[in-house]
This record gives sequence, structure tokens and C-alpha cells, in this order.
Amino acid sequence: MSTGLSKEDTILPRNDRKTKEELNERNSALSQIHKELQSVRKELLVSGCALTAATFRSAARKYLLGVREEVDYLRQHRFARTLIKEPLRVVITGAAGQVGYALVPLVASGQVLGLDQPLILTLLEIPSALKALNGVAMEIEDGAYPLVDAVIPTTDPAVKEEGEKERERGFEKGNKKKYKTIDSSFCCITIFFLKYYYVDYAILVGGFPRGVGMERKDLLAKNAPIFQSMGEGLQKYAKETCKVLVVANPANTNCLTCSRHATKIPRRNFAALTRLDQNRATVQLAHKLGVPVRAVSNVAIWGNHSNTQLHFLFLFFFDTLQNSISSFQVPDVSHAVVAVDGVQKKAEVEEKWVSGEFIPSVQQRGKAVLEARNSSSAVSAANAIKDAIRDWHFGTPEGAHVALAVYSDGSHYGVAKDIFFSFPVTCKNGTYTIVS
Repeated sequence: MSTGLSKEDTILPRNDRKTKEELNERNSALSQIHKELQSVRKELLVSGCALTAATFRSAARKYLLGVREEVDYLRQHRFARTLIKEPLRVVITGAAGQVGYALVPLVASGQVLGLDQPLILTLLEIPSALKALNGVAMEIEDGAYPLVDAVIPTTDPAVKEEGEKERERGFEKGNKKKYKTIDSSFCCITIFFLKYYYVDYAILVGGFPRGVGMERKDLLAKNAPIFQSMGEGLQKYAKETCKVLVVANPANTNCLTCSRHATKIPRRNFAALTRLDQNRATVQLAHKLGVPVRAVSNVAIWGNHSNTQLHFLFLFFFDTLQNSISSFQVPDVSHAVVAVDGVQKKAEVEEKWVSGEFIPSVQQRGKAVLEARNSSSAVSAANAIKDAIRDWHFGTPEGAHVALAVYSDGSHYGVAKDIFFSFPVTCKNGTYTIVS
């Protein structure tokens, strides 16, 4: 009668046979653990980053000790998530200017696209500003932002295409080629990350500034070729899913020009900044009501970023909007909302204050800042850009909407087709919906 035991097993004492069975089971478990560890390591080998040998051995020991929850924590830990996530490629034009200088740290610190989202920043400027741009890049490097995989200062987006060819040639040892548009101190880091030239987000801050006495038509003429070039660059280097926020004024027109020359990117992925106007209006209303700015919500900006814009403050829209928007009547403020002790209430403001103080104050705020500091708004503009992209990327809170100048297809509120117009929008899953 067969016992199912091998000859070797039959000569072993029962206790030893049991020990061998346990060892076989343990070896099988260890083999599975090894596969899982390799899977963990493979996941973490992203974007040229890897777990250190010490960290890997520590994780292995924890597995062998059966403390799997510790390894699960490693997977969920913020640092581990940054290794697992693919970096987003963000281009910021005009990065050496005042707005750009205030904006870049907000992006680098994760306040815009997330505290666990690694980034590759391409900072674009005109040639005359390259020295200052390199200074900005050095500051970002010296800031040791853990989310920034690379910072690339350049005056020409085509440098990345040249570098991609260089990478394909295998980075021959001793090749010390330097790109004419990049300071040599950044050459090595640029070459290493050249494969990441497909842009996920483009923030177009740089443009021709409006001079004293310059007519609006002259400003449009100066910026048209600039944003045509920007559009052509995006057509060549951006992903089809790239989101583009135009900041430089006249933002709505510049946005339209840019979108017409980047046809592979859907018009829905272009927007112009009117969030600064919304923020200014929200603050003015909060001051009037004597409440913190966080208590006021649903301020809308209609039209464009200029001193003739219209402001509507409301909760979940209002009945007369369809009639008022087409004739540009005085905005209705009877549906403004303010949170008091956790309860949302309609804001009570006088019509005289709205027309006599509120609208002029918001419209002329930029001029007031300019006169006060002899320079245009920078910190507030950068913060508005942060707010706009954050909401576009992550979504707006439930029941809230924000101002964003988006493409009009002619189906909303009688607004003409084929222009960029500021509407109240809600955002979810990386896209927006015009409130209706």
C-alpha cells in the first residue's frame, strides 16, 4: 500500500517530515513574495527613478516578517506615489516676467496640479530675457522642489526636437554639444529629459505688453504673430490632450489666434484667464458684506478681460439672465450667495452700490495696482492662474462654478459663435461644462 511518501521521506522521523513540509510551503510563499517584490520595484522604476537598495531590502524584510500592511503603506505614501505617477510636462511662457516669476513656484510646489504629481517644467522666454530666465531656473533647482523632475529654460521649443535626435544617437561618450538656446549649465539635465517634450499643460503668460497711449487694435496687431507662433509650437510639440490657458492680454483674442494654429488640440482644451476678475469681484463683495472671502461664492464674469466686462453674482443662476446677457444690462445681484454660520444665504446689496462702486472698482482694479506699485498685477495674477488650472484639473466643488473664457459654439445665451467668451463653468474629470 502506497503512503504517498518518497523514499527520502519514509526514512525521516515524523517531526522532520513535518518540518520539511513547512519548509516547502515557506519556500512557495517566499517565491510568491519575491514576485510581488519585483512587481513593486517595477512599478516604482518610473521616469528614471528607483527605490534605493536599502529601501528595497527594508521592504523585503517587512514582507518576510509578514508585515504586508507596511508595504501597502509604501505604495500609498506620497513619495512612493510620486515615483509611480508619470510626470506631467508643463510649459510656461514669459517665465522670467513678474507673473511668471510668481507662478513657477506655485506650480513647482504642487499647488496647481497636485501634491503627489511629478513635473517637468519648460520655461520659455524671448532671447533677451534668457539670462533672467536661467536665474529663475536656478532658483527652482535651489528650492529643491521634490515634485520637479527637471526644469528646462529655453528660448526655443525646437531645442527639444534637436535633443531627441541627439538622444536617439545614443549620447556618444564625450559629446559635448551645447544647444545655442540653452545656457550650458542646464545642458545635461535638458538632454536627459528630452524624451518628455510632449506638453500636457501650456500656460501662455508671455505677450507684447500694452504701452502708454497704445490703441487696442495696435496691441492686437503686435500679439497676433506671437500667438500664431505659439499655436504652431503647440501643434508640433503638444499632446492632443494638452490644455492651454492664455493669460497675456487681450487674452480672449490671443486664445482664439493660438487655437486656430494648433488644430490638433480641440477648441475645448483652450481657455483664457478671467479668474483674476472673478477673484477681484469676490473680494469686493466680501468686503461689502463684512465676511471672509471664502464665504462668498458663484461670482461670474461675462465677456472678456477688460474695463468693460460685466459681473454677475448669483446662486445656481437666475431667471432673467437670458434676457440681460444679450442686451448687456446692469448685472442682477439679487442671487449672490454668502455662507453665514455654515448656511448659504442670498447677499443683500444695494443696486446703487453695484453700479456706482462695485463694477467700476473691479474694472479699474488693475489700473489702481499699476499706479500704486508702478507695475502691473503679478502675485494676484499668478494666484488666479493657479486657481483656474487647479479647478480645471481637479474639478470645482459641488454647487460651485467659476469664471473661465472658453470657446463659444453659439448655443449658449445668444453669444456669437467662434469666439472665446467668459462664462460661468463647472469642472469635472478635466473638462468643463458651461452652466445653463
